[in-house]
Amino acid sequence: MNTFISFLDASGMSNAEFYRLNGTMSEERIVALLDGEAAAPDLGSVVCDLGEAKAGFPAEDCASALLEGMQKLAKRMRGDNRAALLELVGELEQLQTSLANDADYGRDKLDAAIRAIDGKRNS
Repeated sequence: MNTFISFLDASGMSNAEFYRLNGTMSEERIVALLDGEAAAPDLGSVVCDLGEAKAGFPAEDCASALLEGMQKLAKRMRGDNRAALLELVGELEQLQTSLANDADYGRDKLDAAIRAIDGKRNS
């Protein structure tokens, strides 16, 4: 290998930059890429894991039964206890909404990751 390529090889360039500049790569870089490819996880199993992760998010109505029970109980109560319970119901409804929004966001991000992996596998 000539001195110029040795100098560039030690420059810290990415493999893509190095190849674009030289039209070739050093043997060390090629071996490292092949070793990295062999150590890369099976993308099919990664997609499967991401799909399982999506299933771990709570359903949108995860607290509905609890909220319904608390609302029925509040109808039978009077005074300060009823007011306190209805306040808790309102807070739980807000928590359920926030949780549903966060779960939707997480599912969307996992779907995007799955699409990106599928795109890499199909290209």
